[in-house]
Amino acid sequence: EWFHGAGDESQVDRLKKLDRSGEITFIHWRTGAEEDGGGLPDDDANARLMYHSFLTTPAVAVDGYPENISDIEPQVRQNEISIDWTIQLIGSSEVELLNITATWTNPKQLNSATQMHIFILETDAVDSMGREVPNLVRDWSPSSALNFSANGTNHWNETITRDHLVGAGIELGDASFADKYEVMLILIGGFEDEKTNKVLSIQREQMPTYWQSVDQGAILTPAILLIILIVLIGFIV
Repeated sequence: EWFHGAGDESQVDRLKKLDRSGEITFIHWRTGAEEDGGGLPDDDANARLMYHSFLTTPAVAVDGYPENISDIEPQVRQNEISIDWTIQLIGSSEVELLNITATWTNPKQLNSATQMHIFILETDAVDSMGREVPNLVRDWSPSSALNFSANGTNHWNETITRDHLVGAGIELGDASFADKYEVMLILIGGFEDEKTNKVLSIQREQMPTYWQSVDQGAILTPAILLIILIVLIGFIV
C-alpha cells in the first residue's frame, strides 16, 4: 500500500514496474489529493492513512503493517486460502451493477479480525492536471460477513450499484473500456492458533468488457401471461 506524498514520482515508477512484472502487488492511495488538485478521490486514502497512524507521506504498508520505504523488496508468497471468484457486470442498456462472488473453504478456524477487502483500481489513471497515477484506488470497502469456522465454506457476495461507482469516479457505461479498472480481493486476518494477522489471499483481475443483459421483456413476460390467464378464466366463468 503506497501513500502518496510530495516528490514520490521515482518511487511510484519503481513500484509500478515491480507490479507490472508480477514481483509485488501495488495499490496506490492518493493521499492529499484534494490539496494537490487534479480531481482524484482521497477520502478512503486519508481514512486508511489514519488507520496506519502515519504522520507524514509518502509512506508504505506491507501486508497491512507499516514498513520502511527503503525496505521494500519483491517477495514470493503463496495464497494460504484458495478462492474461486467471478466478476459480473449487469444491466439493461448499460452497466447498472457490479456483482462479485467468491467461494472458499477455511483450512483452519479464522480469527474474528479476518476481513475481505474489496479494492477497485484504475490501472493507469491520469488526473485533470495530466499527472499519471498508476494503480489508483478508486474504491475500497472491507467486509466482515464471513464464516470463520474450521472447514467452513464461505459463499461470499458483494454487489455495488452504478450510483456508488459513479460517486467513486468509475464510469463503466456499456463496459467497452471497463478493463481500465481492476478488482482486487484481499483476505486479511489470521488463523485462531496464530498471534499475528497477515494477507491470507490475494485475487486480482481486470473488469470484463462485456456485461450480462437484464432483458426488460423477460420481466414483463410473467405479467402478460397472468393477464392472459385472467382473461381466459373470465371467459370460462
